[in-house]
Amino acid sequence: MSWKPTFASKKLIKDYEPLRYYLELVKGTEWYDKAFLSRQDFEELVKEAKDLSTGKLGELWDKLTEKFMERIEPEKALQALKDAGYEVKSPEEARKRLAQILAGWLIEAGEEWDLIKFKDKE
Repeated sequence: MSWKPTFASKKLIKDYEPLRYYLELVKGTEWYDKAFLSRQDFEELVKEAKDLSTGKLGELWDKLTEKFMERIEPEKALQALKDAGYEVKSPEEARKRLAQILAGWLIEAGEEWDLIKFKDKE
């Protein structure tokens, strides 16, 4: 069984290994705590889910990904994805992919805690 963070269901994110590698790389730096979910993130999740008139999971995921972008260190993200066996062309691409993982984790955890409901990935 592969690693997954607390309250992750793997319904959206099938592989959390890049996040695990990233956490190892940023441990002891200012970026470490930024890579974990906070109470504010869950409040934002509920707000964003209510604000989306269409209720589309993809739109919610995109909005949350954008918010997580600033919390990811690009060079470490690039190294983490490479260490996890992914081909990534640039630090910015890696930053976005890690931000998508954090956003997916937030959505999964939000569903686990009954803060939001979703049927499947869109």
